[in-house]
Amino acid sequence: MSDESSPAPASLAGEWSALGDALSSLARVAAAAEKAVRAVDAERDPPGAVAALHQLEKLRPALAAEPLQAAALEALAPRLTDAVADWRLTRLNAFREAAEAANLPFQRLTTDELRLGEATVRLDLDRGEAEILYARESLETLRAEPRAVVDAVRRHLAALRRDDSPESVFRELVQAYRVLCAQLLLPLGERVNLVDLVAPLFYVRQSETFWKKQDAKALRPVSRAQLAWDLDHLQQARCLEVDGLRLALGTATGGSTAKKSNVLFLESAAAGGQYFLTFAVRRVDAPPA
Repeated sequence: MSDESSPAPASLAGEWSALGDALSSLARVAAAAEKAVRAVDAERDPPGAVAALHQLEKLRPALAAEPLQAAALEALAPRLTDAVADWRLTRLNAFREAAEAANLPFQRLTTDELRLGEATVRLDLDRGEAEILYARESLETLRAEPRAVVDAVRRHLAALRRDDSPESVFRELVQAYRVLCAQLLLPLGERVNLVDLVAPLFYVRQSETFWKKQDAKALRPVSRAQLAWDLDHLQQARCLEVDGLRLALGTATGGSTAKKSNVLFLESAAAGGQYFLTFAVRRVDAPPA
C-alpha cells in the first residue's frame, strides 16, 4: 500500500488562472486557423485549402487542455458557488465592522438587506451597489463600500432628525393640513391623501429668512421620507394628540397599496410597519369618522 498522500486540490485562484491560460492559447490558435482559412478560396486553390485545413490540427491539443474539459468545468462550478457565499459573508462582516466602528446599530435582515441604525440598506453585491432607504423610501444609491455606506447613512439620518419638539412638529402638520384643506376646498376634519401633505408641509416649514432671500442655506427640505420620519417619531413619543386635536391616519388596504406613490409606509405601525393612505386632524372629543 502506498504511503503517498493524495495531492492537495489546486487553489481556486490557480484553477481560474489555468482556465484563463487555456482559453488564451485556444484563442491564439483559433485566430491563426481562421486567418488561414479565410485567406484561401477553396474552389480556386484546393492545395492552399488543404494547407489551411492542416492549421485546424493545431486546435486539437488546445481543445484538449484539461481546464477546458467538461469534468473540470463541472468541478469548478460548485467551488465558485461556495466562494461567492464566502465572499458575501466577508462583505457583510465588513459592513458590521464599519457600523460598530461608527457606533451605529447593525442588524442583518437577509443575505442582501441590512439595518443600520434606523435606515435599511439593500445590497446588490453583484453590481457593487447599495441603496439606503427609510420607510421604504430611497434616500441614495452608492457603491457598496462599507465605510462609504455607513457615512452616508449617518448623514441621511442626521438630516431627517428634527431639533424641534414633538409638539412643534405636531403643530406644523396641523398647519400643513389646514393649508391643504383650503386648497382643496374641504372642511377641516375631512380626510386627505397623506402623501399630499408633503408640499404644504414644505411651505409651512420654511423660515421667514428663506422666503425673503431664497437662501439655499436656510432651506428645510421636506420629502416623503421626512414626513414618514416625523409621523413615526410622533407615534414613538406618544404625541398624536396636542391642543385638544388628534392626528387620524387611515390605513391602506387591498388594492390601494398597489400604487406605492399614493401611500406612505410608517415603520412605527404594528407588525413591523404598515402603509397608510389618508390623514385628517380632528378634535379629540369628536366622534370617529
